[in-house]
This record gives sequence, C-alpha cells and structure tokens, in this order.
Amino acid sequence: MFFLHSAGESVFEEFIEIATDPAHLLFELAFSVAFDILIVSVIWGFIIKKIIIPRVKRDVHREIDEEHGIAEHD
Repeated sequence: MFFLHSAGESVFEEFIEIATDPAHLLFELAFSVAFDILIVSVIWGFIIKKIIIPRVKRDVHREIDEEHGIAEHD
C-alpha cells in the first residue's frame, strides 16, 4: 500500500492526496514534534551541559588564573 498508487494516477496527484490528508498531516506533526524534542533534549542534556559548558568554564578559569598569576589548582 505504501509504494503503490492507483493505475492512471500520476505521482503529482498522489502527492497532493497525501499532502492534504489530515491523518497523514497529524502523523507527520506528531512524529516531528516527538523527534525534535528527543533530539533537542539529547543535544542540550548531554552534549551542551555535560561536554561544552564544563570545557568552556575550564578554559575561562585557566585564562583568568594565567592573567592573575595564580598557580594551577585542582
């Protein structure tokens, strides 16, 4: 059913039919929202909070310590 289209129906007509189908549009919207939330939460929760922010903090503290002549500390 997915890749089959009616005999005599052009690809453009099938596209219009799918693009205007309310059930298809709702599914696409729900899938997009769920996928976007998942991707954003992974990117923000892991990559930004666990990797990027600590690295930037460490680099900024190192620069400030060097400017003020403070020896490296743990």
